[in-house]
Amino acid sequence: RCVGLVFGGGHLLVNAVEVVEVMGLREVDRLVRVEGGRTIDLVGYTTAALLLEVVFQLEESVPSGGVDILATGFILIAFLIQVARASMGKPLYRVSELSTTFFGVFLTAGLLSYIFRFHSLADLFPDASWPAFVLIPVVGAWGYDSSAFFSGKFFGEATYLPHVSRKTWEGTAGGLLGVSVGMAFFAGITGLAQTIPELGKWWSLGLICGLAAQVGDLGFSVFKREMQLKDSGNSIPGHGGILDRLDSFLFVLPVAFTLMGIFFGMSG
Repeated sequence: RCVGLVFGGGHLLVNAVEVVEVMGLREVDRLVRVEGGRTIDLVGYTTAALLLEVVFQLEESVPSGGVDILATGFILIAFLIQVARASMGKPLYRVSELSTTFFGVFLTAGLLSYIFRFHSLADLFPDASWPAFVLIPVVGAWGYDSSAFFSGKFFGEATYLPHVSRKTWEGTAGGLLGVSVGMAFFAGITGLAQTIPELGKWWSLGLICGLAAQVGDLGFSVFKREMQLKDSGNSIPGHGGILDRLDSFLFVLPVAFTLMGIFFGMSG
């Protein structure tokens, strides 16, 4: 069903992404509150929903301006709320709280919005019989996660950053090898790659996506360990929170989209 939503796009996809965004933003707010911080929920959730809708509506034009508009809108809304609270004699939000809210919106809705942009890359692959290219971030994120998991389980010995995670050099190396080979294989069997040089590009794209996935995984781990939390939430029974499942995927989305434009846009 998830794959069907990605292929089909439309408002069903928007609604699905908005559900994931709300779950993710709730978990970011939870992490903030563990430290005694506070976010502006009204501004955060409203801006996040608007950001996703704006990017979806401008999908065909590969929107960078949409995010700029939303960032400006976020700041204006935040200032209006501050003025309103001051006029009513209520305590004002601190700059740190405004900044944290802004961070949460773009960590979740900002990165998730790239899902809508992959359909705009169709012109780069005119010979494709079906839009396999929209699955590239899935292959990049989960291809790395799966390869790293099995490599670490069977060969992992030398850990790094032990105070943050149990990642091993062997697991990371296996993950990078697996996702790069897997990406080239996926491109080959789906017809996205027609020549050996094109396979090389997909291999490189997979490798870089793997690095992005590792950064996302470790980055979220650092946040959680700092707050002495094992999981970002409990929205998925037995698996933690939604951000625990999507940490690498969120970082792969913008990297995969940008690299596909660079690698294949030049070739016409």
